[in-house]
Amino acid sequence: MAFIPNSADILLAVIEATPDAIFVKDLAGRKAGEMVGKHDLELYPDETARRFMADDQAVLSGGGATTGSILGIYGISHDITELRKAQDSLEQRCAALFRAQKM
Repeated sequence: MAFIPNSADILLAVIEATPDAIFVKDLAGRKAGEMVGKHDLELYPDETARRFMADDQAVLSGGGATTGSILGIYGISHDITELRKAQDSLEQRCAALFRAQKM
């Protein structure tokens, strides 16, 4: 008999395999897991934390649950720092090549 994973097993595998930050927050903005009870202001720089908090409030105040009451919020955060650096480097090299061709 073959093992058929349940949805919890699949979700856990996805969470463990992704390099992205997957978060779940209650209505007070507290995260679950290792960060139980910690607020965004305790985990991120002030400007970033306040942006996250504003985004969360926009979702919570504007969205209505279709299957019940809102218990919290979840999301995925992807760090694009390295991608941005590579893009900037490529743009600089293209500009340098263009300048060299003009000479």
